[in-house]
Amino acid sequence: MKKILLIVTIFCVFTLTTKAQVSECAKKMREGKFTYEGREYDVQVIRTKNKQVEIFNNGKSKIISKIHWVSDTEYWLIFKRSKNVKMVNRKKGEIMKVKIISCEGNKYYYECRGDKVSYTDGNMIKLD
Repeated sequence: MKKILLIVTIFCVFTLTTKAQVSECAKKMREGKFTYEGREYDVQVIRTKNKQVEIFNNGKSKIISKIHWVSDTEYWLIFKRSKNVKMVNRKKGEIMKVKIISCEGNKYYYECRGDKVSYTDGNMIKLD
């Protein structure tokens, strides 16, 4: 019984420590310049306190979203508009929910799900 209690205690401490580390790292990812690999292009991201702009196709295409932080490790991207984007079939106000699942230095890994479409998981690299 004591061994089981010890194992459960160690597991709980490890889990809490890991979540705290991801939370601290995620706080550093709220604003700045980022990049990620898109379906056809590498995407540059400029994120401010309330807005995220994704730029690709040599600067010809943009997706503009409002960003709402639900917690230290979760945010919603609320679609506002796009410019020269053929593959995006979203309407104003549609939400993509993003959860940061782990962090390593200037990179974080996330899960992203939309209202109508399920998106693949990925990673984003902070440039500044």
